Formats: sequence, C-alpha cells, structure tokens
Amino acid sequence: MKVIQVKGLQIGDGIPKICVSLTGRTKEDILEEAGQIDSTIVDIVEWRVDYFVNSHKKECVLQVLQCLHHILEDVPIIFTFRTKNEGGEKEISINKYKELNYFIAESKYADFIDIELFMDSTMKEYIKVLKNMEAKVIGSYHNFFDTPKKEEILERLLSMEKYEVDIVKMAIMPKKEEDVLTLLDCSLEAYRKLKIPMITMSMGKLGVISRICGQLTGSCITFASHKRASAPGQIEAKKLLNILRQLDQSGLL
Repeated sequence: MKVIQVKGLQIGDGIPKICVSLTGRTKEDILEEAGQIDSTIVDIVEWRVDYFVNSHKKECVLQVLQCLHHILEDVPIIFTFRTKNEGGEKEISINKYKELNYFIAESKYADFIDIELFMDSTMKEYIKVLKNMEAKVIGSYHNFFDTPKKEEILERLLSMEKYEVDIVKMAIMPKKEEDVLTLLDCSLEAYRKLKIPMITMSMGKLGVISRICGQLTGSCITFASHKRASAPGQIEAKKLLNILRQLDQSGLL
C-alpha cells in the first residue's frame, strides 16, 4: 500500500488521520474556525467551500485559502466543493466546478483537491490535467440515500483507482445494520487490492463504527466534527482521537 507524505504527515500508515471540516459561511467565520484548530488533535483540515457565501467568486475563494494556508501552517488542507448531487450545499455547473478546482490547483495553496469522479464522462481526462499541474487529488463518491450492493461498492472503489488519483474516498448511507457491515467488508477487500490509500465511511448514527475502525479495514482518514458536523455521524475530534489511541494501544486493531 502506497503511503502519501504531506507536510510531514504519513497518510496510509498507522492509525487513521483525523480530518475536520471548516463550514463557515463568511471569511471571518471560516478563519475563526481555523484559528481554533488544535494541531495536536487534528491532522488534516478540509475547507468545504460550498458553504462559503462567495464560493462563486474565485478571487474571494483564493483570498480565504491563502489565509488558511498561513493560519494552519503545517496542517494539510483539503479543498472541497461538495456538489448538491453528493450532499453539498450548492448547485454548480460542471464547467464552473472544473474552473474553480483548476484555479485552486494553479494557486498551489491546497494540499489536496477533492474531486467527485462520477460527475460525467470527462472526469478522467480532467484529473490528468490536475495531475499535470502537480495537484494531489482525492477522488470521491458520496451517496446520502442508501448503501449499494456489495458488488457495486467494490467495483466502484476499484474503478476509482483507474482515474489515477492519489486517494479514493467513498461515503454511503446505511438503512440497516447489515449495510454497515457490507461497507466494512468491502473496505477490507478493496484495501487488499488497491495500490493507493483509501477512505471509506458509513454515515449516520448506524455508521459511527466505520469512523473508528479504519485501522482494521484500511481507511486512512476519518472525518470528525469541529464546531459543527459536516456529515451525519461524525464524532467530536478530541473524543475520536482518544478512541483511536485506545484501540491502537490495546492491540485490538
């Protein structure tokens, strides 16, 4: 399994790295959130740009990202515009989505850019453009409605690697306990086959267990809550770190 090193952080090695999302609406709110991040607890910060009131203004987005780069210093930043179709706050055309992410890749202020791989058939070529710009890409898929069948989950996870992204990510919604077990089973099987790091999670209260057992199933990053949760089922970051450390020290994982 390939390990990615960003700002001294080894992603894909050891206990899952903890990521929290910034979901402020204004520049002031976002920077205040970032200033409260405790880097002894949080490993990675995701900026959910779709929450930002001026997300449609590229220069405003860049100004905030530059400030985050300064405030967070050695903490890796994931730049994410989550679309409405995959559980985000706003609609955006695919052309605007590509323009924004291209602009951010060009700026070099984000350590990762999260790209929804299944928006349309052009995404594989678009990823090549970003990779040629030396951007690190998280290829993602989110399903807030249900848990697909095991065969579909596995096929999708393994196909995502073919987009030549740096990390693959899948978040899906369970409707029953068996759905959570299906996701965990698929995660372990995919982990044994993939050559790049993987992030998987089952959302909501039913799926909380998937956020703490990544060391067993191969999920390299787990998302926690900071001031507020950005997805259902997230655990507060400090509590999550304590759980992960206890499991690691106990030898259970």
